[in-house]
Amino acid sequence: MDCNVLKTEVRNMSSLSDTSPLVRRLRPSSASSRSASGSSFLIDTHFAGGNAIIESINGDMVRLRPDPRDSAGECYAWAIRVRGAGGKSLTFNFSAQNPVGMYGPTVSLDEGVTWRWLGNPDGSLDSFRCAFPQKAPSVRLAFGIGYTDLHWQRFCGRVSRHQSFVREDLLCMSRKGRAVPRMHVGRIDGKAKHRAILTARHHACEALPNFALEGLVLAVLTDDETGGWFRENVELALLPFMDRDGVEDGDHGIGRRPHDHHRDYGELCLYPETKALREFALRWSNQRLEFMADLHCPWIRGNAHEQLCQVAHQDPEMHATQQQFDHGLATTRRGPLPYHQTLAQAYGHDWQNPPHPSADICATEWFSKLPGMHLATSFEIPYAHCSGVRVSADPVRAFGQDLARAIRSFLQTRTQDVPMAKIYFDPSDPRPTAAAPIEPTPRNVTHHKHRGGSPLVPRGTLSGVATPPLVIHTKKQAQSKPSRS
Repeated sequence: MDCNVLKTEVRNMSSLSDTSPLVRRLRPSSASSRSASGSSFLIDTHFAGGNAIIESINGDMVRLRPDPRDSAGECYAWAIRVRGAGGKSLTFNFSAQNPVGMYGPTVSLDEGVTWRWLGNPDGSLDSFRCAFPQKAPSVRLAFGIGYTDLHWQRFCGRVSRHQSFVREDLLCMSRKGRAVPRMHVGRIDGKAKHRAILTARHHACEALPNFALEGLVLAVLTDDETGGWFRENVELALLPFMDRDGVEDGDHGIGRRPHDHHRDYGELCLYPETKALREFALRWSNQRLEFMADLHCPWIRGNAHEQLCQVAHQDPEMHATQQQFDHGLATTRRGPLPYHQTLAQAYGHDWQNPPHPSADICATEWFSKLPGMHLATSFEIPYAHCSGVRVSADPVRAFGQDLARAIRSFLQTRTQDVPMAKIYFDPSDPRPTAAAPIEPTPRNVTHHKHRGGSPLVPRGTLSGVATPPLVIHTKKQAQSKPSRS
């Protein structure tokens, strides 16, 4: 196998040592570690998002596999840290699951803050070779781009100055005592005409949706027509980590026994995050919760899993509404990730109809039954390859901005004069019932329209940096793999 050489320049790596404040904030996960016999390098998973079972190290050959933990079925999520391998070339062979995607693994030289694709010129599904830069004391490798609470807190710090339009809140505490964040964006004074909820990480390993949520927030704060409309008319509630512990611990999260967070909306509610979200949604909706989107990633490779699309709803009326939203999103799209309304598959096609017990209800099924809900849908954002475009953080943020424009178009075209049933909150009942609404308790936040002057976020930028499309032409397609249940 040819050696894939990291070409990323190493800058100030000494400032990111294990004793730095950036690293000390990370909670270690319980996983394996192993050092090479007669060598100085160490491979471990004791960092936020770490996952792997290191089976053996023989010379420059590392044998490992993903750690499924409590997930049933095949698992592809893995993330490791290699220290002390500067100037060495190592080959990594996976003993199970074939967890290497079209562009190989992702690489981080700054303790997981930023990631890039290593490359996969041979198209291997179960191995890769990496040449470590001489001056890189710590390198992380993973199946895909990572995103943990550290990233979210850094993003919150960048937008916190917009206190009239952004509010950080707490959804609940996780099983392991971690704070589960909730962010409100837009018109947050309690007087918004529309309300919407967007969720991510019901499956812990699916990290890219968090970048889409960042892009959505930036769209709301941008000094343009769409941003101004949101700040005047819509309050968004964003839930970035629906499996809070799984994200930090590096769990696969898909197919947890007896069911995962995505399927935790039936009578048997296991997880604090889903229980708290259901209670919050019923209290907060107040007849104005009209849109809900649950963001996911599909399998790591394969034609059916390399398209950005909605997952078709089983309800024919809701599916028809999805097609209307598809049209608006395809029309208003400006970002580099292709999205075409024809990509939305019919319910029951391929992996979009996974078998699951009838008692298990997913998030979109539950939200679709809320009175007044126009559309409860889910999106699949490909891990690496999206219809000819290589996926990275900025293109996914751009999709979040595209999603904001599509939500605006959708809510503006839906009639607001249809009488809606009122909502009654009963925590013992997993499904909403009709009765009197519960008014939200507004915070002491004064709503201000942006009236010109310096822009909130400059037009045409993501975090202030222009992001041209990254178009990749491939000669062959990777093998397809059935999706998770």
